[in-house]
Amino acid sequence: MRNPFGIKFDKFNQLWVSNHGMDARGSRPIKNSPDEFRRISFNEWYGWPDYTGGYPITNPFFKPNNNHQPQFLLKEHPMLPKMPFVNFIPQSAIMGFDFNYNHKFGFYGDAFIAEFGPENSETKASIEFPYIGHRVTRIDMNTGQLFVFAQNKYFLPVSETNGSGLERPIDVIFGPDNSLYILDFGIFNNCQPIKNSGVIWKITKT
Repeated sequence: MRNPFGIKFDKFNQLWVSNHGMDARGSRPIKNSPDEFRRISFNEWYGWPDYTGGYPITNPFFKPNNNHQPQFLLKEHPMLPKMPFVNFIPQSAIMGFDFNYNHKFGFYGDAFIAEFGPENSETKASIEFPYIGHRVTRIDMNTGQLFVFAQNKYFLPVSETNGSGLERPIDVIFGPDNSLYILDFGIFNNCQPIKNSGVIWKITKT
């Protein structure tokens, strides 16, 4: 995997990971590379560096603007990688996640995952999907469908709207009080964090 961030076991002792996709920059730019939410199994290959989101990077879909079609780096692949459990929009920057095993909260068994959003202006300019990241998403673990769970009114980080709400969620966890806690990193512009801008949010079903 290219850049696994979050890792956690569910109640069935299955291991899951959030993996960041590739970037349309550097010496080997690759466009439209999704983030992956994957189940980890023994003796599996997950595609890095020649597959992303379960697809070969030789697919024209991954060709960056005004650049060459990406080519394989490995002469031979150990196997055909399995598809991720679910793919996220490129540059969502999926981070930490947790599984809900509290019937009172709702959505029992589903995963809740933090989306940090594009890292800086360069990566944000290379994508064609507006209003991504800066939110918490629910993953239906039965169907693999994605549902936005917590997001600002105008779909943007609070620093871009002068409002209030989420900036850059980086982790989530369910507490013993049946509440969902969101760790919000705070303002992070062009890789420059702003001191004392991070907060912890608490979401409780009423």
